[in-house]
Amino acid sequence: MRCIYTTNHSLFLEYVISLHREGQTVWFCSGKRWATAKRYLASAGVMPILIREITREDEVKPFACTHEAELVGIKFADEFSTEGERRDWILPHLEIHRSAYAFGDPELSKCDIDERVADELEGFIDAETFYGIRSLKRIKPILLTNLVKDSDGEHVSGDYDRSYAICRYPVSIDKAQ
Repeated sequence: MRCIYTTNHSLFLEYVISLHREGQTVWFCSGKRWATAKRYLASAGVMPILIREITREDEVKPFACTHEAELVGIKFADEFSTEGERRDWILPHLEIHRSAYAFGDPELSKCDIDERVADELEGFIDAETFYGIRSLKRIKPILLTNLVKDSDGEHVSGDYDRSYAICRYPVSIDKAQ
């Protein structure tokens, strides 16, 4: 079975988990076009996605995936007919980011949060891919070296710093947390 490997910031991951909304789809973005993943998702309906959380301690290697979710949707920036249409679709999905900043640092002022969300909006506007996940959970860490890339059958290196790869799901790994 295939899965997607990606990265995301610990703040957003922990906030989404804190919501306890098992069936709710949360959208994130990537600067890379996930064309092959979209084809696989269209055929599978739902795919596992393994996520390495980005933290300040990223110098600790080998990297490991610490979260898993269901990938349930992929949209591309060029699927919107205008930038306005894309912006209108993005804005409601950014509310979770606004809430995550307040969750992560209750001392932040509304102005600081608005500034960070404005930066996020620019990232979303410039993104190639929007991906929707649900049922996010923390898992026992899976070292990247246990993942095998679907493209060439090679193991992912322990310091792999790209934000996306299609891998074979590591069925032999105990994910219980």
